[in-house]
Amino acid sequence: MLYRRLIAILILISMAFPVTAHGASNKKAVVLIVDGISLKELNENSVVKIKSLLKEHGAIGLANSRSASRYANDASNYLTLGTGVKTYAGDLGGYSFSLQEGVFFNGKQQKAQDIYAVTGDGSKKDGLLTISFANIVKNALTVPNEATPGLLGQTLKKAGLKIAALGNADILGMPHREHVLITMDQEGHTPLGELDGFSLQSKDGLITDYKKLLSKTFQYLKKADLLVVELGDSARLNHSQRLLSDEVVAQRKKKAIQKADWFAGNLASNLDFNKDMLIIASPKESLMANSQGDFLTPLLVFGQGFKGALASNTTRWPGVVSNTDIASTITAFFNLETPLAFSGQRLTSKTGIGIDRLLEIEQKAVVNDQIRLPLYISFAAIIICAFLASAVVIFLKKVKPGVYSTFQFLIIAVLSFPLTWLILPVFNYSNIVFPLAFTLILPLLIAWIIWRFSKEKSLIPLLTISATTTMALLISGLGGNGLIKESLLGYSPLLGARYYGIGNEYMGILIGACLVAIASLKDYRREPKKAHLALVALLLLITATVIGLPFLGANVGGFIAAMVGFVVAVFYLSEKKFHYRYLLYLLGFIALLLIGLVVFDNIIFKNSSHAGKVFDIIKLGKLAEIRNIIMRKATMNFRNLRYTAWTEVIITMLLVLPILLIRQAGATMKKINADFPNLSACLTGAFAGSIAAFIFNDSGVVPAATCLLFAASALLYVIIDERKKAFRRT
Repeated sequence: MLYRRLIAILILISMAFPVTAHGASNKKAVVLIVDGISLKELNENSVVKIKSLLKEHGAIGLANSRSASRYANDASNYLTLGTGVKTYAGDLGGYSFSLQEGVFFNGKQQKAQDIYAVTGDGSKKDGLLTISFANIVKNALTVPNEATPGLLGQTLKKAGLKIAALGNADILGMPHREHVLITMDQEGHTPLGELDGFSLQSKDGLITDYKKLLSKTFQYLKKADLLVVELGDSARLNHSQRLLSDEVVAQRKKKAIQKADWFAGNLASNLDFNKDMLIIASPKESLMANSQGDFLTPLLVFGQGFKGALASNTTRWPGVVSNTDIASTITAFFNLETPLAFSGQRLTSKTGIGIDRLLEIEQKAVVNDQIRLPLYISFAAIIICAFLASAVVIFLKKVKPGVYSTFQFLIIAVLSFPLTWLILPVFNYSNIVFPLAFTLILPLLIAWIIWRFSKEKSLIPLLTISATTTMALLISGLGGNGLIKESLLGYSPLLGARYYGIGNEYMGILIGACLVAIASLKDYRREPKKAHLALVALLLLITATVIGLPFLGANVGGFIAAMVGFVVAVFYLSEKKFHYRYLLYLLGFIALLLIGLVVFDNIIFKNSSHAGKVFDIIKLGKLAEIRNIIMRKATMNFRNLRYTAWTEVIITMLLVLPILLIRQAGATMKKINADFPNLSACLTGAFAGSIAAFIFNDSGVVPAATCLLFAASALLYVIIDERKKAFRRT
């Protein structure tokens, strides 16, 4: 009897405190797909309900929508949302159906279940099937990002959560159910949902029956923990807008956005944002935005803790996030461990940034990308011309001092471009006129001011521009790299290759400028090489730390390059004789610092940077992924070597400088070494850092060239200066 009573008591206790599946606590996550729209279009149209929701409990941001695909209208963006990493799906990603739905295949009508059985598990009795799943997996394997199609759905499924998909964007007899790529598991199966029967025929072609879709959404909210709803109309317009005039596209998009606003408002009235979450996403940019290179789309998240602008550790750029963050946000919402394969981070929010500021960020990013490549090429051409012309002048025997001074002035002007582009983001601009004029005028103005107040003291101009550039970059780095973010030599939120820290361009410039500044200062003050060596070493270590720390520069390859260059410079400043054991000491020292850097990121910042993620991969023993990272970086390095303008810059430097050194061999070079002993030591460090930058960075030719820029220019400058002095002595 006592045993039976205990059993009864335990049953009553279990009824009082029900056990639920991990993460399942009556919370609902809904993803509304409103594809092919921009933030500007969303802001300009009358989306009263969405804006009202934002004020109460929502956050908005610009999401980088890029996938690993080169095509504007395939399913890769949707698959990226479901894999948590940028990937490639191919053009069959919309082929999802309910089991009994008829599909025209191999010249006849067949059931989706029968077609799926050819490549998948034919025993599925309910839900939705992505019949092209095998093709999608094959396509995902063609890119080196290790994507796992169906990973989000599989993760939720393992946790006992129910997933559903509703709606479609079918057009002209073509199935467009790409949103199912978000909900499917690793067999291409979505447990719940309906895809067919949500369309109406109108004078504009197929349109969504929003009332029916909303009614079904309410039904499935009772069944599913995660529900993904394709609203359809804006996506249809994105697929067909090449056939339509701009006026018709604008009219239909306005209708689609206003209907989406109506739908979102009615849906929100049935959600409790104290526990539920609503995401409104546009997986793909419009075709017009794509043609302009604008890959930023609006992303809205409503729920507890969201207010203002979206943010994430993926970008560390409040207001700008990545499409890969959505999968991590969903798993975090259900209190699940985020799969290591997800490259994105959980979305959060920050106040103080409104839609107007987001539109400014997007507009400036578009303008920067329009002029970045032409200005890069022009800058590279200017460097090449300056080096070649200076070399010609040096080779000539009868040249007046004024000509030498003119070329020294031009070298200072060339070195002023990086500082100019670091200052440019301080100003707001919405077209290319201002940045172009700024780029043409400010370098000459900076060079003129420096030259005007140098009073013919040979090293003052070189010292001033290198020290000013170094200090500006260090201050920007310590302040969160705000100026670097929006600089033409910074990074592009549209391309999404890097969002935070110090990029390869400015990393190389900082290494080279820092070494030239220290050497110029020591030589100007006529200090022996060993003077203040400990202080010099400390300053260089601080600079390397700013480059490498996860919450500052977050550039591991740059940290290695800086340490190589700085240690070599300090070694030559110490005037020690070279021994091979010093090379082992250098490698060991850098390895210890790297380990400390990664451990620091792992413990303090929970692997928010690339170094920390690599550490996690190593811990789990996924050596194949390490190999993929190395191969990806090597491939990118080789591609950039072939296609970037910086390759020609390096080639020019490596051709001109040895010829000049040979030409200046003998008494002249001895005089240069005597007049500038510290400069020769630091230039050796800069050349070593340039080699390390090339080896340890995924676009190594870029930091290698920018690191050499200040070093090679400084050498060219002092050779011209020595020729000018020699002329005056005669």
